[in-house]
Amino acid sequence: MTEPTVRRATPADHAAVAGILARAFHDDPVYRWVIPDDEARRRRLPGLMDTFLRQMLPDGYVELAGDPTGAPTGAAFWTEPGRVEPEQSALVATLPGLRARRGTGSPA
Repeated sequence: MTEPTVRRATPADHAAVAGILARAFHDDPVYRWVIPDDEARRRRLPGLMDTFLRQMLPDGYVELAGDPTGAPTGAAFWTEPGRVEPEQSALVATLPGLRARRGTGSPA
């Protein structure tokens, strides 16, 4: 069995990370509630994850796991030791992007 590769993500990996996180959270109860339709959630979650990443990355970094060819297959977001939550300003800054990407038909 070949071990996966692990490396720190670069800006060029951003879309891959958003896609990995979207697939990972597709069946998460919170996202199922926010975007109840499976197909709509499949389309919208990459954008939501992209918004989160853009606002949260200044407080941390992402590591990517890859298959033997280096293609990304998993992602982990890390923050510095001792930091439990993102800065409140980072969370507030995500609101316009989340609202724009939520789409219609979602709970208010």
